[in-house]
Amino acid sequence: MAHAAEACDIADMDCCPPPGEAPPPYAPFDTDQGPPIAGDGPSAPPADGEPPPPPPLVSTEMAVATRAGRTVASQLLAPPGAIALEVADFGSVAVTVRAGETSGGLVRVGATLQHGPGVAVAATSQVDKAGQRTIRLGAAAGNARAQVECEIVLPTGAAAALDALALRLPAGTWLDVAGIGRGVVRRLDVAVIAGAVQLAHVHADSLRVAVVDGAISAADVAVGQAAEFVACAGQVRLSRCAAATVRANTPGAALVMREVAAETLSVRGRQAAIALRDARATVATVRTAAGSVVLDGVAAETLDVRTETAPVHGAWTVGRALRIAADSAMVQGQLALAADAVQAAVTTAGWPVRLAVARSFRGFFDVRAAGSVATFDLADAVFHERAPHHLQGVVGTGPSSIRVASAGSPVVITAL
Repeated sequence: MAHAAEACDIADMDCCPPPGEAPPPYAPFDTDQGPPIAGDGPSAPPADGEPPPPPPLVSTEMAVATRAGRTVASQLLAPPGAIALEVADFGSVAVTVRAGETSGGLVRVGATLQHGPGVAVAATSQVDKAGQRTIRLGAAAGNARAQVECEIVLPTGAAAALDALALRLPAGTWLDVAGIGRGVVRRLDVAVIAGAVQLAHVHADSLRVAVVDGAISAADVAVGQAAEFVACAGQVRLSRCAAATVRANTPGAALVMREVAAETLSVRGRQAAIALRDARATVATVRTAAGSVVLDGVAAETLDVRTETAPVHGAWTVGRALRIAADSAMVQGQLALAADAVQAAVTTAGWPVRLAVARSFRGFFDVRAAGSVATFDLADAVFHERAPHHLQGVVGTGPSSIRVASAGSPVVITAL
């Protein structure tokens, strides 16, 4: 007490009560110093009728145990934040990501490494300067028999969504992401060297899935911003996918989209087949070289397709503009009009064009088949130019237009 009294004298403060008197009761917010800092002292009691605040979520350290050629690693992580999983040098990798009830609303990560006796493995968990938590699982290089199974459970009842989950996985990967509801994770980013990726019933603000060589299957996916799918080789199958922007980049992989809805739909291929069925978009673009393009039941305000030698087939409903440009490929399809003013243009060379147009078409037409024969067979057509290879005129009175040209092959326009 002597030291305490001396300290009060030095500070020239009346902080010590007179001898025999109890100190004043603790009353937070009664001074100008503001509320107490959480964790530094007792918190304010809850108001009448209010439950006490939940304790803060605290991550645990990674627990690692090895026995008889088998290593088990586990960790609990507190959202929000960014988590990355990196796996390397395993011959077989199986990863599952799902949402469910977890202990205290924490992200649960568990991995089992089967590597045999005498094989070095590593399981680490670190936080970088940007605050991202990275979990790394690795085996001695060249150990093709080493296997890893990893499960990530995202909490459904967390106070805040996980900011980001990134998965970096090697060849020989099988990844299953399922049952991720709204408000669980904001950004999901997957990159796989080779293997299979399966997504089902997944919600996120943004999504990117990339596979160098393998298969991507996604069904019942809802993304608030952009959903991107990349495959250099293999195949990509999307069904019932909705997002503000859907991008597919499949230079050497076959692509099948079914029941996809987006404001912007962008597809880029190179030499494999592309098929879009029952797709809806404000603006839809397709760019490819070889292979084939099937657009069946595609509805868009603007549909823009460009190919080199890939033929284009399908049925389209357009509200503003249709543009199909093929360097040297057949174009065959049905055009329905979703508005009174639609501008349609189709060009190719060396291959025929066969287009069935809605009977509601009203406007200008120009059909050219240099070195071949042009046919325009819509009712009430009035021809201003009527040569075997060039037909031009109007159908009724309206703001729409159709321009079709193919050098060296016939062009046939009929009524739908």
